[in-house]
This record gives sequence, structure tokens and C-alpha cells, in this order.
Amino acid sequence: MVGTLSVTTEQQGEESGVAAPTVPTSGISIGIAASAALLTTLPLTYVFLKYGGDYPQNGSE
Repeated sequence: MVGTLSVTTEQQGEESGVAAPTVPTSGISIGIAASAALLTTLPLTYVFLKYGGDYPQNGSE
């Protein structure tokens, strides 16, 4: 098997630049859903930590 490689200063082919990597729409949707889940969990956790806890039992001490 023999391969050839030619290096020139002229651009050949139809590529006009470097293509940036793309993220599929399903990946973007998962990222948005995960971010929303995390951002709604934080206030809920704060409320449970601040106001949740041991409440006195009526007549059972």
C-alpha cells in the first residue's frame, strides 16, 4: 500500500475554513432540562433545610 501527500500553499477543495463542532438538538434539550432541574432543586433544598426539622410532638414527651 502506497500513499502520497502533497503540501502546497494553495487551498484545494471546497473547504473554506475549520468547521466548529456542533451539538445535536437532543443534547441541548437534555442540557436545558438538567439545568432547570438543578435550579429548581436549590431553592427547595434551602426551604427544607431552613424550615424543616424536628417539630414538637403534642403530648408525647
